[in-house]
Amino acid sequence: MIPAMQHLLRSPWTCRLVAAFLVCVIVSPAFAQRGRAQELIDEAEALDVRHQGYEDGPYLLEEGGYALTYAVAAGLTLACVAVMFKNAKRTHLD
Repeated sequence: MIPAMQHLLRSPWTCRLVAAFLVCVIVSPAFAQRGRAQELIDEAEALDVRHQGYEDGPYLLEEGGYALTYAVAAGLTLACVAVMFKNAKRTHLD
């Protein structure tokens, strides 16, 4: 650390002030982008491509299922459990 900074940060109040400043600097972009993110979400909901070319009216869209997600999770679980029971004394030359 720079010697001048070491001398400056010896005071607890200075440390708190620097910490508060750093927190403000790190967190401020999140607050600045929050409104823009909501605009993008609203725009994405308004421009659903699946509705283009159809007359205005009630749409019936199928809800997605979770079967593929559960199948992938089960497969990964089996792979992880199989690795746990692998014999560590065997080599690739067996």
